[in-house]
Amino acid sequence: MSNGADGADAKEQSFRWDAFVSYSASDGKFAKWLKVQLEGYGPPRDVVPDQRKLRVFLYEQDMTESELTAGIVEHIRSSNFMIVVCSPNARRSHWIGKETKAFAQHRDKSRTLPVIVAGRPNSEVKADDKVQDQAFPDDLCKVLTEPRAADFREHSRPGESKGEANERKREAKFELVARLFDTDKGKLLQRQRARERTRNRVIAAIGAAVVLALAGLTIWAVLNAAEARRQARVALSRHLAAQSTNLRQKQLDLSLMLAVAAYSADRSVEARAALLDGLQGSDLRLDAFLRGHSGFVMSVAFSPDGKTLASGSYDNTVILWDVAKRQQVGAPLAGHSSSVTSVAFSPDGKTLVSGSYDKKVMLWDVDVQSWVARAKRIANRELTTEERRQYLGTE
Repeated sequence: MSNGADGADAKEQSFRWDAFVSYSASDGKFAKWLKVQLEGYGPPRDVVPDQRKLRVFLYEQDMTESELTAGIVEHIRSSNFMIVVCSPNARRSHWIGKETKAFAQHRDKSRTLPVIVAGRPNSEVKADDKVQDQAFPDDLCKVLTEPRAADFREHSRPGESKGEANERKREAKFELVARLFDTDKGKLLQRQRARERTRNRVIAAIGAAVVLALAGLTIWAVLNAAEARRQARVALSRHLAAQSTNLRQKQLDLSLMLAVAAYSADRSVEARAALLDGLQGSDLRLDAFLRGHSGFVMSVAFSPDGKTLASGSYDNTVILWDVAKRQQVGAPLAGHSSSVTSVAFSPDGKTLVSGSYDKKVMLWDVDVQSWVARAKRIANRELTTEERRQYLGTE
């Protein structure tokens, strides 16, 4: 007969099964779970050098005979340990008693490992308590006078939290594993926690990589969408420009409007060409650019006689232009502190009004003859032709 001091190598060579699970049919769900947990555990190499996995026998068919079959007895004899699943149901099962006694005939009692899944240890049940709360079968108590069971109960003490219960059941599992591998439970738990930390770091790293990948894909999708929108605008601009060119000789007004729409969609070469060609090819020829503002021109107005043009700009100034000469008249009219958004002449053309984002409306004297008279009074002489041209833009 082997005993608790047997080496791991001898046990592997002598026994087909590391453990035989004896259980009541009512505890079958737990027994199957326990078999999966034990056989699925991969021991660390520094604890179990060959890293072999446990072999657990669990008879899952209904027992119809009155005695243990020869096959069951053979499996019991071929097992290094017997795990007895203890509960009030187990106490009522005569099969557990028979299997426990059969195992005790061939193996040392230290190889009998009780686990408790319901009820209470018999020693904790007082005389005035219900006997049916006892968990340890009588035949087990004959083999182990005071059974010490790994505790897998859902709740073993009042007030125990779910987290505490899970940790207790985790330690119970490793207590069994340590006995079956004949090693130290503390080492197994230490290695398991190290594994879990490593796994958590890997999971965190994978999660971070996935987040980065998703972010990259999102950026890529946004950029692609932006590029797709840009290409769509360019295509629309070119299409409208082509339509504008085709209609220039037949419907000039529609051609110009299509050219404007093309330029609004995208300032493509085709749109600019269609717009300029349309203007230059029409009776309304573009023959001059008036340059003087340093910002966008936001408003324009002609004087009643059509000889003077006023322009208000983003540069906060108003400029007067001689329409016939295509020249700026005098210096820019400065006074606003923000963009000039509107300009208009009085009916007699002598006063210009300007409105601005600075919430001010300003009136300007734009009568050239009054400028001349004022200059004469200040200079006390006539202006020379050169002075008129330089300062007033007139002769």
